[in-house]
Amino acid sequence: TGQVGAPARRLLDNLAWGPPNGTVSDARREVDLATAASPVETLIARGLLVATGDDTLTLPREVGLHLRSGVLFREVDTAPPAFEGRPVPPDAVARAAAGQAFTVLRAVEELLERWTEEPAAVLRNGGLGVRDLRRAAQAMDTDEDTAALYLEVVRAAGLIGTDHRVAGEWLPTREYDLWRERAPERRWLLLVRSWLGSDRVASLTGSRDAGGRVRNVLGPGLVRPAAPQARRDLLTELGEAEPGLAPSGDSLRERLAWHRPRRQSPVYADLVGAALTEAAALGLTGLGALAEHTRPLLGLDEDAEETAARLL
Repeated sequence: TGQVGAPARRLLDNLAWGPPNGTVSDARREVDLATAASPVETLIARGLLVATGDDTLTLPREVGLHLRSGVLFREVDTAPPAFEGRPVPPDAVARAAAGQAFTVLRAVEELLERWTEEPAAVLRNGGLGVRDLRRAAQAMDTDEDTAALYLEVVRAAGLIGTDHRVAGEWLPTREYDLWRERAPERRWLLLVRSWLGSDRVASLTGSRDAGGRVRNVLGPGLVRPAAPQARRDLLTELGEAEPGLAPSGDSLRERLAWHRPRRQSPVYADLVGAALTEAAALGLTGLGALAEHTRPLLGLDEDAEETAARLL
């Protein structure tokens, strides 16, 4: 890079910290040093910029590392950003989260009891139709987005399934009968464990896939393999906040970017945002703060679940 002039070096420095690409016309032109008529052409001729499209030039990774003296990030903070948010009384958090947890149980039981008598139809693609989703929301006394979440969770928990007939129906399973016999806290634990481990994202319901087809709840197209990790990342970060503090969304995003820099992407950001909404709807958080009965679930041992059950 010491063999190029000041204008070309300024171009390199502008690309060094990213994004490492720029737009030019005819990026794939053939250029040599003898015919280079501009700083861009000089860099192309020396292989310091390479064409990655008809109108795109990119700084090779090795060149970028050299320009940055081997440093990956312009600034490296040695501590995560401080939490920002609003104070909330811990006892109010506990009441709100526990109340929502029991709301979930009532809603699920109300719907599945109704489906025992009047099952919902299975769409040709295996999902649930818009009209049946609306009816399910009415039966559970909630909005359609929350109803889609509850339906995906009960399916992940094995509480509903299809009868596999040509004109199939969604029906409660034998597992649902067993679930009803358990204590309320055990029923809730099964639901939230299933949510934590599921790679399906209910908030994608109603969106369109690459082919323009609408995605239906319980149907194809809702799988996102990174969803379980995004949920655990979010809950773990909420667990780092002092009891009595409801972190703001921006604060959570900044801390996750510090703790998990390699996971950052628009898809990951959407998954974290969905997880924040879903955690509240399932009773894992209350008033924007992590509930005490949720903290033990961030561990993987059986005793942690016993503790969560006692706290709830």
